[in-house]
Amino acid sequence: MGLLIAKNGKIRDLSLPNQGKVRNSTKNINALHNEANVIEDNRQETPFEDVLKKQKEKNHLPQKLSSGIKSYQKQKTDHDHHHSSWKHLTAKDIGSKPVISIGPTATVQEALSLMNKYQIHHLVILDQDKGLKGIVSDRALLNKRSSDPVLNHAELEVIITKESTDIKILATLMLEKDISALPFIDQNDKVSGIITKTDILDYLVHALPFQTYV
Repeated sequence: MGLLIAKNGKIRDLSLPNQGKVRNSTKNINALHNEANVIEDNRQETPFEDVLKKQKEKNHLPQKLSSGIKSYQKQKTDHDHHHSSWKHLTAKDIGSKPVISIGPTATVQEALSLMNKYQIHHLVILDQDKGLKGIVSDRALLNKRSSDPVLNHAELEVIITKESTDIKILATLMLEKDISALPFIDQNDKVSGIITKTDILDYLVHALPFQTYV
């Protein structure tokens, strides 16, 4: 399973019982994961051309196509090429790596300075052994004393994922549970990067071909 919980440097499956209170409720998380897999495995999309053909036969549409349809057909080949490449994208493919981190003894001021330097909104907190101690957002640090330990305002139970988890599962999780960022781990269970809602939206905007539909 690609979704996990990290607390105090220890990682366990998100589906395990007695997982305690997590900021983003993990109720029905297994159902969410399974549903995403079912969608991935079983969904069969009807080609747009077939929809048009059926609609034409039903309503006797004229042979002359609208500019929107022509635009769609013109880009169809490029879209198919891109679609095959993004269909199985993973956290590692579009997440930020290496991860920007801070130590557990850092202060609020140090965390904010690091966020400002790299223009990021989340920081993972790693100990000297690269164990995940928590995650903190810039919003959580607003109006906090600069000398406060950053751990005082961090989420200590963190939903994380694996490098190989499909981004459709992650996007669904983020929407359902209102999560903005997910650290991901490598094969050695070490945090290797982080994926955010912004990463997914940025990919959709810049990497996928523009489509005009009718």
